[in-house]
Amino acid sequence: MASEIIGKISIRVYPDTSRFYEETKAKLESIARRLDQEVELEPRVSKAAKARAKKDLADIEA
Repeated sequence: MASEIIGKISIRVYPDTSRFYEETKAKLESIARRLDQEVELEPRVSKAAKARAKKDLADIEA
């Protein structure tokens, strides 16, 4: 059985991105809420470093 080409057709397919921004933003915010944690820190600083930081802050404020 012989085949014969009668015509050609092409179709472009595009994804539906109409809600992409809203859906992605909502998902990322949900993940961020689960990852958001508070951490207590107790820095150990030498007296010399503390004095140097106070001096540097005083210089900035002056």
